[in-house]
Amino acid sequence: MNLSMTLPPQVFRARENMNSKEIIIEIDRLPVEEAAKVYSYLASKFKKRERIMQSLNKIRGIGKGLWETDAQEYINKERADDRL
Repeated sequence: MNLSMTLPPQVFRARENMNSKEIIIEIDRLPVEEAAKVYSYLASKFKKRERIMQSLNKIRGIGKGLWETDAQEYINKERADDRL
């Protein structure tokens, strides 16, 4: 869901340097219907992020032991060789 396409322009009073407290105050000023759209958008984003993290957690560590070298040691060696 692209928030900018579903919410009216007056909703976007945000500034680049707006902090979370200011954003919450702006959301609280919205009509209930518009605040519900913001909630729906955020809930969707968090659900998607949670699904991604669950997928990553399922595969985390499955390569351990496949290589004889520690992953960080390997990266450090590759970076050092690249700089020569």
